[in-house]
Amino acid sequence: MYNIMQGENFINLPCLSFDRYHTRMTALHFDLTKSNIFIDNSKNISIIDFDDAKYGSAIYDIAILISFFFLSTSRGIDFKNINFLIDSYYGEDASLKEAEVPLIKNCAIQWVDFLLIQTKLSASLINTFEAKRKLILENM
Repeated sequence: MYNIMQGENFINLPCLSFDRYHTRMTALHFDLTKSNIFIDNSKNISIIDFDDAKYGSAIYDIAILISFFFLSTSRGIDFKNINFLIDSYYGEDASLKEAEVPLIKNCAIQWVDFLLIQTKLSASLINTFEAKRKLILENM
């Protein structure tokens, strides 16, 4: 999964201004929410809404997926499914997993900070993202 569209920024997507890692540069969806991901009865996955696409380290889409799907102010952090996602994503590539997993926390924080600064969010969304930031800082 991690090598899809890896490499050159051939479609001139905006580069992440806060990407500190510059590893495995790739096209990023950058808005992987439940409303943008569809799974049909055959378990085929479709992703829509690439309006926020960027170019940067592949780690950011993993951090965003974790933040949207497995961090909740009401339910806490779903470590079991975070680990399942990470294991599924990296597969047998233990060296890549070892190199990138420690960076996921920082990528998630940078993404939340970017949203809080760059995006006009409602007060409730600001509270949600600030709570997610706190969960990330204290538990990951």
